[in-house]
Amino acid sequence: MRVGIGFDLHRFGGDGPLMLAGIEIPSEPGLLGHSDADCVLHALADAILGAAALGDIGQHFPDTDPRFKGADSAELLAKVRKLVEAEGFRIGNVDCTILAEAPRLAPYREVMRSRIAEILGVSDGSVGVKATTFEGLGALGRREGIACQAVALLRESV
Repeated sequence: MRVGIGFDLHRFGGDGPLMLAGIEIPSEPGLLGHSDADCVLHALADAILGAAALGDIGQHFPDTDPRFKGADSAELLAKVRKLVEAEGFRIGNVDCTILAEAPRLAPYREVMRSRIAEILGVSDGSVGVKATTFEGLGALGRREGIACQAVALLRESV
């Protein structure tokens, strides 16, 4: 077994919709980023890549490459899955904590879990999604952006 940790942060101000965990959160401002700025899927990608010792999301999908401008992070995470599978690993489970004052994410939690599970080819029961606030402290507490911390467990394929 191997474990990896990922973290990502994006500020509000993007042109597109707010994308978190591969779903659109309606009526919310988007996050600023080279891709669709889905910090949940980015943190998960880094956790998975880290567990397999395959670098990070920036190495595989650099923000200097125009091919990834506006990219769908679900497609990037699916590519990460294929990379680790090609190295002889399968995803055991993942867990993430979304750090945001707003929006309230509880109504979207199960849809997020299902979408992540679909992208990674695992059961919903292998995906944890939680959210917490910063109690008004710091940049996240001032609602300047959203962050996500993630962990992934990989198993060697048999």
